[in-house]
Amino acid sequence: LFGQRLHIWPERHEAVVIHLDEPLGYTMPMVMDLVNGEGSGLNFRHEKSTELIAEIHKVDSLAPEDPDNYNDHCEERSKVRLAELLLERLPDLPGARLGRGWAGLYPVTADHRPFVGPIDASEPTLVTAAGAGGYGIQLAPVIGQIAADWVLHGAPVSAPGTESLLPSATRNIALR
Repeated sequence: LFGQRLHIWPERHEAVVIHLDEPLGYTMPMVMDLVNGEGSGLNFRHEKSTELIAEIHKVDSLAPEDPDNYNDHCEERSKVRLAELLLERLPDLPGARLGRGWAGLYPVTADHRPFVGPIDASEPTLVTAAGAGGYGIQLAPVIGQIAADWVLHGAPVSAPGTESLLPSATRNIALR
């Protein structure tokens, strides 16, 4: 639209509902076992008092998915792996059993960090906030603030150091 190109690709992720026989008596916080790309990638959270949503956030795909034609079902091997990881971390869930699963697409960049800032130094008022890879709703407040800083101040003054999120030539590269 503006003569610029952002290299963001659709990456497939699977999630499953975990049914519990009874409420836990507390709300499970959002738990993520993924720090700087390390860990199993398991994340889970409460959806309802007797339901958790769980996902493995690590993906081994070698190519982008076609958003118009991809498998939107959770594969059986993924459910098995997810159940194994959950049992390691939460062995005492009351009557936990797997429910329905599904798959969706996350917008990701080559380095799996969002793009925030001007797309091109020659067009400093054309600011993007994209490619948060499934973390967008969690990161939206800070991403919005950083984008606003670029628009209002020409730099991310509210979050120093986040210049590293610029879609620079070294980051804005095609994947695989």
